[in-house]
Formats: sequence, C-alpha cells, structure tokens
Amino acid sequence: MMARVFLFLLLSLSGRATSFSATPTPPRPPAGGSGHAGDDEQQLQQSGTRLRNPTTKESIAFTARIKKSRSAKDGIRVILDIEDTSGCFPDVFQYSAAISKCAKERQVTAALSLLKRMVNQGVAPDVVVFGAVIDACANDGQYRRAIVFLNDMEETYGVRPNLTCFNSAISACEKAAKWEEAVKLLRGMAQKRVDPDVISYNAAISACEKCAEWERALEFFNEMKEVGIRPDVYSYSSAISACEKGSQTDTSLSLFAEMKSEGIRPDAITYNSAIAACGKGGADYTDTALSLLAEMKAEGIQPDDYSYNSAITSCEKGGAKYTDTALSLFNEMKEAGVKPDGVTYTTITKACFDSSRYSEALKKVREAANLGVENNGQAMCIGMSTENDQAKWDLNDLTEATACMLLSDALLSVATGNGGPPPNFQDITVDTGKGQVLRETVPAFLNDVAGLDITAIEGSEGRFLMEAASLEEWVASEKYKKFQSLLEQKH
Repeated sequence: MMARVFLFLLLSLSGRATSFSATPTPPRPPAGGSGHAGDDEQQLQQSGTRLRNPTTKESIAFTARIKKSRSAKDGIRVILDIEDTSGCFPDVFQYSAAISKCAKERQVTAALSLLKRMVNQGVAPDVVVFGAVIDACANDGQYRRAIVFLNDMEETYGVRPNLTCFNSAISACEKAAKWEEAVKLLRGMAQKRVDPDVISYNAAISACEKCAEWERALEFFNEMKEVGIRPDVYSYSSAISACEKGSQTDTSLSLFAEMKSEGIRPDAITYNSAIAACGKGGADYTDTALSLLAEMKAEGIQPDDYSYNSAITSCEKGGAKYTDTALSLFNEMKEAGVKPDGVTYTTITKACFDSSRYSEALKKVREAANLGVENNGQAMCIGMSTENDQAKWDLNDLTEATACMLLSDALLSVATGNGGPPPNFQDITVDTGKGQVLRETVPAFLNDVAGLDITAIEGSEGRFLMEAASLEEWVASEKYKKFQSLLEQKH
C-alpha cells in the first residue's frame, strides 16, 4: 500500500499527469477539535499495525523534520516515514508543512495529491493547508484552480479563507495577467470580513499593470492610501510601470518624485519604469531619462539591459543630437558586462539610421547578424530564397531601419560578387510584407539614398523588383560610389 502511494507521489513530482478533481471529497467532521476524524477513523489499519495520533512532542518533531527537508520529495519521504517507523499517522501540521514545500517548488500536482491523501485519511485541512494549496496553484500559474479552492474551502470544509489565502489567490491572477479576476477577489474580501493589506493591493495593482490598465492601477493605488495602507516600493513601481505602459509619462514621473518625498528608495524596477516612461514621452523627456539613469548609477544600482534599452530608446526619440549619447550608452553597457539584445540592436540601428549615420547603422546590423541576435523571436537577417526560379529577399517582420541596412549590406555583396569573380546580376524580388511602413520606407530609401531604380510588381502589394539590368547599371554609376561612401563614412 505504502509503496503504491509513494510511487504515485513520485510520479506526481516528476510532472506526470494525475486525475484529481479541483476539490476532493471532504472528510467527516473532526472529532474533539483535534483536526482528525472520530476514534474509529483515527485508528488506521496498515499492514496489521494500528496507527495512532502523534503526541504533541512527536508532532512538533515530525513537522520540524519536514520543514528542514531539502526538497518537496524529501518532505514526502518524511510523511511516509512517520507511518512506517513511528506507528503514527501524519497530522494536519505535517501535511501543511509538506504541501508548503511543494508550493515553493511549483509542484502543484504533488500538493493536490497530498491534500487528497490527508482527506482520505480523515485529517481535516485547516486554513494553513488551504493557503499552501492556493499558493502552489499560484506559483504554477493555475489561477483558475486557485480561485476554485478559495471559493470552496468554506462551503465544503467549513474553513473560512483568511488574508493569506486571498493574497495567494490574487497573486495567482496577477501572475496570469488576469486583472479582472484579481479585482473581483480584492472586492470579495469584504464579504468574508477580511481586510486587504499592502500585499493584496500590490497584487491587484500589478495585475492591472500587466494588462496596461493604468487607470485601474491608479484607482487601487490611491484607494490603498485612502484606507490607511502605506504604499511600498512595490506599490509605486507597479503604478509607475502601469502609467508607462499607458504612455502617461508625466504621471509616472510624478509618482516617482512622490515616492522619494515619502522616503521610499526606488529600486532597479522603479528606475527602469521611469526611464521607459520618458521614452514613451518623446524628445522632451530625453534629458530626464539620462538624468534618471545617472541617478540610478549614483545610488549604486547597476543598470540592466532594460535600463540601457530604455535610455537608448529615449535618445533615439530625442533625434540626431542624441545619437552620440546613444552610441556611448551602447558601448557602456557592453563594457559593464550587460549583453545587448534584439531591442538594443534594433533601437541603436534606428537612432543611427534616422540621423543618416548609415555606416554606424550598418555596423550594428552586421554585428547583430554575426551574433545571431533575435528581436521578438525574429532573426535580424534577410530571408533569402528562390521563387519561380528567381531570387527572393524577404524583409517581413523587420523594422524599417534594420530592413534598409540589411538590404544595403546585401546589395554591397551583390555589387562586389561577395569578394569573388565579377558579379552575375539577376532579377531579385523584394518582399516587404504587409506593413505599410516597410512598403513606403524601403523603396524610398533605395530611390533617394542608394539611387537605385526599382520596379513595382503589379497586383502584388508589398513587393518590388530589382531588375538585373538596373542593378548592373547602378553598380557602374556614380550613384553607387556615393552610396558606398555613405556606408563607409567615419563619424
């Protein structure tokens, strides 16, 4: 019997699917307030040995062993060892400790298996057990199941949810970016006569932030102050980030100033959100973004890739006079050991491109391509293939600056024959995709900057043709030499 249970729980821990309803069948009402069923049910038969309730001293010792165990699996071994070697069956305290271990390791299936097992043994779950089960669901992203347990625990088991249970359920909704469900739970606390605390409001504000519901986030932020709950750094960071996502730059910066006036020290997340808000505000906020980044470093907080990306974005929005600053930040982040990502390369390329510093932009796209950098899962390179025995270059999902510079690099390769024999020119179809920006920007760049004549493909929106004759004529012209010098120009 024990071996089968142990195998079942180990399979649960290894991620195997287990059939289990959201709410197990409740035990009979506990007798004598001990947390167990009546005397006949308390004495479980196991291999001919009658098990007993642990004494208070034994219960404390067993619970301490589970809490000290290194993993959820070790905690479950203690549960089984209690029955096998001590002649006792686990009580609610040991089950609570083991389920809490499972919750921390996101082993929700094992936690639910333990809950089912304790119920089947006649051990009545208490509010701590349900808090741990809901926390396990929250940590594993199972917000629906967390809500089910929260709603059923009183009706089915007579256990009223407490503040911890509500906070865990709201956090489950927050992690799943389900702001409406989080708000319903926050509002439902009053019906159970449970007063929300700073954790309750923070989870609700963060849920709204994840869904860019900045007005609702501010509503709860202001409400918590009205009911006498002092916001902490997490409250401010979530509210500032919500406003940033809603492009409410002035409100974000006002909240940032307020938190400092309240003596709350901003952390990396707060600074990042405030700097990002400046990027959403446009050129008027570039200096503020740079000041915030400098302040962040002066406070001993190491900027990460998000910090640098947001500051570089703000420089890009600030125009050509901030291009040198953007390039300096790009070099600084690499020197600081912060790895540029797809957002970094895309943004710095755009900053250089928009200020007509094409050689710098070309260096960045080449570097990104050589490193295999991706932006939103899209490799920063041209998709080259053939279609109807004709070369096809696909620019789909690239930003306009990246597309233009990658196209420039590819044209240089065509013009020079990739360093080999003289080029053998051929017709090339270029597909810019469905986006209107690329459809307009790429042809305009080739015409106005590169000086290359292209031909629209009738009935095929987003595509144009670079004919072999046009390419050959272009490469032999002064227009090509001028374009080549632009791509090699030093700044």
